Amino acid sequence: MEETEYKKFETDYNGFKVIVEFPNESKCKDSINGEIKQLMSSLLHEQLLKIV
Repeated sequence: MEETEYKKFETDYNGFKVIVEFPNESKCKDSINGEIKQLMSSLLHEQLLKIV
């Protein structure tokens, strides 16, 4: 079984910690980027609803 190397993006903001790992050589990079954008958008939306 082949081991895959992963890139890791980690950030902290206002008490939230977000960690995203993805393969270095992704064949579906656009799909991964789309999923990340959707996830971040959903998190932002949830926080805005708490503020309002």
